[in-house]
Amino acid sequence: MARVAVDNGIPLEQATFEDWRLSGRSFDLVVFAQSFHWVQQPQAALDKIASILCPGGHLAPLSNRITPVSKTRQELDEAYVGHLDASARPAIDAAHDDELMTMIQTRGYTVERRHVTERLHYTTDAWVNMVFTYSNVLALPLRRVPTSVPALNTGSARRESTPKNDATAVICTPA
Repeated sequence: MARVAVDNGIPLEQATFEDWRLSGRSFDLVVFAQSFHWVQQPQAALDKIASILCPGGHLAPLSNRITPVSKTRQELDEAYVGHLDASARPAIDAAHDDELMTMIQTRGYTVERRHVTERLHYTTDAWVNMVFTYSNVLALPLRRVPTSVPALNTGSARRESTPKNDATAVICTPA
């Protein structure tokens, strides 16, 4: 994504949110697209966000929960055996983290959830490419990732997939 931005003339600043330098700027909207769970100190991050939002500005953690429909969870679990423990497979996202939502509210934000469900279709290759963008897969030790690709590309996992996507935007406004 960074390369696409730079190639299209969009300035890029690469840093963790905690290390990002504000340089006196303010913003109407701060978006975390499937990424707030990577923030190491969420309370400090919420304070930082409140300090950079323009009056009437918003924080928006976004989430996509893509779950299989035509390729069953059991079929996919079988493909993951030996690569990713069952306990590591739950969706990881800020929009469904009730503890985080409570923390956001106690930091003085109002919270409004907006939700849409859609049906998707993936070829096998597109599904495998998408799976390898998930945080729980990205966190695998590098030595295990190459062996996971063939596992997701064989047997019952080889079929195309028709999952559903539950997309959620949490619109947070400082009170």
